[in-house]
Amino acid sequence: CFLSLNLSEHYLLTLTNRIVKKILYLLFVICLTLTTTQAAIIQVNNNPDTAADYTSLQEAIDNANSGDTLYIVGSAKFYDGTSSTIRLNKRLTLIGPGYLFVENGKAQQNNQTAKLYRLIIGEGADNSVISGIQIEGRFGEAHISLQSTRRDGEDGTDGPTNVLIERNYLDRVLVYNSAQTVIQHNYFSDDSSIVIFIDDLALGTIIQNNIIDSPSPAISGYQFAFETQPNLVIRNNILHGNIQEINGAEIYNNIFLDNTGLAESDNNQVKNNVFTSASGESVDDLSDGNNLANNLFSVTQTDLFIGDLDLVDGDYVLEENSPAIG
Repeated sequence: CFLSLNLSEHYLLTLTNRIVKKILYLLFVICLTLTTTQAAIIQVNNNPDTAADYTSLQEAIDNANSGDTLYIVGSAKFYDGTSSTIRLNKRLTLIGPGYLFVENGKAQQNNQTAKLYRLIIGEGADNSVISGIQIEGRFGEAHISLQSTRRDGEDGTDGPTNVLIERNYLDRVLVYNSAQTVIQHNYFSDDSSIVIFIDDLALGTIIQNNIIDSPSPAISGYQFAFETQPNLVIRNNILHGNIQEINGAEIYNNIFLDNTGLAESDNNQVKNNVFTSASGESVDDLSDGNNLANNLFSVTQTDLFIGDLDLVDGDYVLEENSPAIG
């Protein structure tokens, strides 16, 4: 009897463990399924006589759930008007069709871009992604801005973190109160004001692999101010304008065209860059404390690229023997 009792207890214990494991596994599968199906794909299309979930981008954003993806169809019309401000205050992915299709030999059935006038990325928009759209307007007013405002436009507490802005056609990006913003693979064409502004409250901003095709200041902080932009990295960009009023940044592997360089910028690490300007002209007399290492100066601009530097990004392909290689 003693042996039988032990065997029964062992059998019951084994059976109980198996049941518990199966229940835990089923709960895991249910949770995974719920998590996966929560994120929705939403189509936004303001073209006439077309079927879509929304015609207004702001309405689509307001009704989306955190984690959703919005596909924005190319159109001849601006989304929500030519002077409207669209606000993003939740984690969303916004994807447009891209840009410069015809110019770069990528023509398709609809060659229109998804055009916005102004996009404010504010409190609550952590881990959002903005890709494939065009920001276009007049007199430097059209831009993407990262700040701590709420959906109602009033001041919030925290700016967004880990926002990715990539592969867009942009006029300007203004980075105020935010952290770990990444601005990469974009084409900038505005020539009316500063192209990328970095506030001293912006922590850990990375600006990389962009083409800034503008004679205006390419990247700048506050004019006549000496605040440091914490942990700012500027790398692998093509710049037609100066970097100005930027302090304490890492600036490397960039190509400075049109005899541009650093202006009124202090205490930066400047290395492995290509300058078309001469060594004594690449950093102006109002800059101080910069550490320059392993840069190339007085490079002939026409020796750099295959193209003729027209205003399309496809022309920025390095020549086989380009001095910028490596």
